[in-house]
Amino acid sequence: MINSKLRKYVYIAGTAFALSPIATTLVHAQDAGAETEVNSNSLERITVSARKTDESIIEVPLSIQAFTSADLKEKGIADIETLANFAPNLDFQNVGNSQPGRYNPGIRFRGMDIAITTPTTQTGGFLVDGVAMLGGASSVSFSDIAQVEVIRGPQPVYFGRGTFGGAINYTTVTPTSDFNGGVSVNYSPTFGSQELEGYVEGEVIENLNARLTAFSRKQGAPFTANDGGELGEEKTTGVSLIVSFTPTDDLSIKTRFAYSEDDDGATSGTFVPFSIYNNISAGDGITIPTNNGIQDVTFTQPWLTGSLPTIDVSNNATFYDLVVAGQPMFDQILADGTYNTLDLLNQRPDSGDTPSLNKIGLAAELVVFSLDAEYLISDDYTLSILAGYNKRDTTQIRDSDQTDSEAWITATWLELESWSTEARFTFDNAGKLRWMVGVSKSEIDQMGDVDGGWNVFNGLFGGLEFGYGSSSLDATNIASTGVFGAIEYDFTDEFTAVFEGRYQEDTSITRGGVSEATLTDAVEQDYDAFLPRVSLQYKPNADTNVFLTYSEALLPGSYNAQLDSIDQDDAAAFLAENPNVQKTTGEESLASYELGLKQAVLDGSVWYSLVAFYQEWEGMKSSGLYTFFGASTGTPYFLNPTMEGSSTQQGIEAEGRWQVSQNLNVQFAYGYTESEYDSYYSNSFRSVLGLPYGTFLETAGNTLPRSPKHSGAIGVSWKDTLNSEWDYSARADLTYRGKTYTDELNLTTIDSYSLLSLSLGFQHESGIDVELYCKNCTDEDGWATGRRNTDFSAIPNFFTSQGAVVDPIMPREVGVKVAYAF
Repeated sequence: MINSKLRKYVYIAGTAFALSPIATTLVHAQDAGAETEVNSNSLERITVSARKTDESIIEVPLSIQAFTSADLKEKGIADIETLANFAPNLDFQNVGNSQPGRYNPGIRFRGMDIAITTPTTQTGGFLVDGVAMLGGASSVSFSDIAQVEVIRGPQPVYFGRGTFGGAINYTTVTPTSDFNGGVSVNYSPTFGSQELEGYVEGEVIENLNARLTAFSRKQGAPFTANDGGELGEEKTTGVSLIVSFTPTDDLSIKTRFAYSEDDDGATSGTFVPFSIYNNISAGDGITIPTNNGIQDVTFTQPWLTGSLPTIDVSNNATFYDLVVAGQPMFDQILADGTYNTLDLLNQRPDSGDTPSLNKIGLAAELVVFSLDAEYLISDDYTLSILAGYNKRDTTQIRDSDQTDSEAWITATWLELESWSTEARFTFDNAGKLRWMVGVSKSEIDQMGDVDGGWNVFNGLFGGLEFGYGSSSLDATNIASTGVFGAIEYDFTDEFTAVFEGRYQEDTSITRGGVSEATLTDAVEQDYDAFLPRVSLQYKPNADTNVFLTYSEALLPGSYNAQLDSIDQDDAAAFLAENPNVQKTTGEESLASYELGLKQAVLDGSVWYSLVAFYQEWEGMKSSGLYTFFGASTGTPYFLNPTMEGSSTQQGIEAEGRWQVSQNLNVQFAYGYTESEYDSYYSNSFRSVLGLPYGTFLETAGNTLPRSPKHSGAIGVSWKDTLNSEWDYSARADLTYRGKTYTDELNLTTIDSYSLLSLSLGFQHESGIDVELYCKNCTDEDGWATGRRNTDFSAIPNFFTSQGAVVDPIMPREVGVKVAYAF
C-alpha cells in the first residue's frame, strides 16, 4: 500500500506545483491550450518517441530525460557510463556482477539492484531506434546518435519485458539529401586517449539518402599494475551505414547497419581485502534478523564498517608461470612442469564462436541491423513496421581475484543474439480520440559463461587447480509474442485519459552445464500476462502537463531444476520443511505510481519536470545454500535453490533547462531514491556470520546496494561572438553521486563524490571547431562503484575471507578536440 513516505512526496510535488510559475500561467493564459508566443530566448522543444510516436517531452506522462546531439557534444558524453553521471536515478557500471570490464555490464533504475545479472534478466533495457539490444550498451558509439532518451519506470507496453524498471533508447540520425560531412579528432596526452570519427551523407539517387560513418575510440590506460601492465584501456572501432528511402510522400523507410569491435586491455577493477582494511575483528558480535528469528552471532573473519579506503589500483595485467605437480582437479591431466597461465587457459575444450584472445583483456564483435518503415494510409491512419537484429560475441580473460596475487585467472565467452519484428496501426485525426494497436514477436539467445568460466586457481585448497568451476554455462532462449495498444481520449480541453497495455506470451527454455558437452535437458516454462499502464492528465494549456500514471511490469520466474535431480520423496520432504522455497518461483512483478508536473514558462525560456514515484517489487530473486538429509533414501544433500523476496522504491526526479539569455543556458537534474528491502534472504553472509546451512540474513528495512539516495547534475554554458569570423563557448558541468552500500548488510559504504568538467571552444565560420576540455578537473580520487566479493587471493583459499571489488573513478584528463564540418 502507498505509505506515509509516498504521501510526503505527493505533498512535496503538490507544493512545488502550487508555488511554481504554473499559477501565473493559469491566471494569465488567454486561451486554454493556446500556444504561448515564443521569444528570442525560447528553448527548442524536445521531441521524444517513448510511446512509439513523436511528441513533445512535456506531453508524455512519464519520467523522461532527453539528451540531444548538442547536449552530448557540449557535455562531452562519449559513452553510456558518462551519460549515467548526468541522468539521476540511472546507474550504469561496467562492473555488472563481480566481473570487471565491459563483459556483462548492468543497467539499473531507481536503486533496483539484483544479486546476479545476466543479459536476459536485466531490470533495465537498452534499445537503438526502438530495437532491444543485449549486452552491447558499452560498445555503441555516439557518432550517429541524434538523441538519447532515459525513460524511468516500467516500459514493457511498447518495448517488452526487458524494460522492467526502465529503458534507454538511442535514436540515430536520419540522412538528408544535402551533401555534407565532417571529421573530428580528439586527443588527450594525459593517458593517450584518442578518438577519430568521420561521416559523409547526402543523396545517392532521387529519394534515397545515405550516411556512412566510421569511428575509432580509445580510452587510454589511467593506471599501471605492479607487473608493469596497463590497466583500464578500452578500444572500439566501427562503421555504420544509414539509408533513408522516401519513394513517395506517404512512405518512408530507414535502415541501419552497424559493425564494431572491442579490444580492451586488463581492467582497472581492484579488490579491497577486509583482512587488511577492517575495523571489526573476528569474534566481534552482532545481532541480526534471520529467517529463523533474531540471532546474536559473531563475525568469523574481519569486516569493515564505514567507507572503503582508497588504495592503489592494481591487478595482474600479464600472464605468469605456474608449476604443475600432480593431477589437478576438474579431470584435467597434464605432465608435471612449468606452464604459462595462457597454456592452462588454452586447455579449455570449448570457447564458443567468439573472438580469439591471448591476453588479459576483452575482445568483442557487435553486429546491429534495424529497419523502420512508415506508411501514411491517409491523414488519419498510419502503418509502421519495425524489425531488428543484433549479435554480440565476447571473449574475456580476467584476473578474477583482482589483486596482485597470482591466484586466479578466468577465461569466459558469451554469445548473445536477438531478433525482433513489430507492426503498429495508428489513428489520429487531431480530434478527441487517438488510438494505436500493434503486434510484436521477438526471440533472444544467450549462451556462455555469465558468471563462471574456465579457471586457473593457484592456491585453492593449497594447490594448483584448473578447469571448470562450480558456475556453469547459461544457455537461455526466450521467445515472446505480444499484442499492445493505446487509447487516448480528451474528456475536455484540459483533461485526458490514456489507457495503454500489452498482452504478452513468453516461452523460456533454459539449460545448464559446465560445458556445451554437458548441457542438461531443456526446461521449458511458459508465461502469459497483461501489463497495463493508465494515465490521467490535466493540461490547462499547451505548456503545462500534470499527470498521474500507474504501470506494471513482469520478469519471467525460474525453475529449481536441481530438485528434479534428487529422489522425489526427498524433494517433497525438503519443500515441506522449507516453505520459503518453491519448485517453481513466480514471476517478478513491479507496480509503479508516478505523479508529475511538466511545464514551460517565461515564454518558453524555462522548462522543468518534477516527478514523485512509488514502486513495489515482488518476487525478486535470491538464492540460499541448504543441507538436507533425505529420510527416504538416507542421502545427504547440498541444495542451492532460488527464493523470492520483495522491496520498495520511492523518491523524486527533477529536471530543468533555462535559457537565461541568448548567451547563457543552465541545465539541472536531481534524483532522490529510497530503495529498501521489504523481505529478502541473503546467503552471502552465512559463513561470515557463522550461520548454519538453511539460515540466512533477513535484510528487511535495509537499503539495496550500489545505487545512491542522492544524485544530480548541473551544467552552465555561455556562447558569444569573438569577432567577425569566430564564435566562442564555455561550459562547466558538475555531477554528484551520493554514498552507496556495497552489499545487503549495509555496513560497508562507498563515499559520495562530485566530478567537475570544463570546456572552452572556438567555432569558425568555415566549419572548424576547436575545443579544449578537462574532465574530473579537481582530480577526485575514489571508487565509482563496488560490491562485496570473496577474497580469492588468500593461499590456501577456503572461500571465507571477504572484501569489496571496486571500480575507480577516472582521474583528471585534459585534451583537445578539433572538428571540421562541410
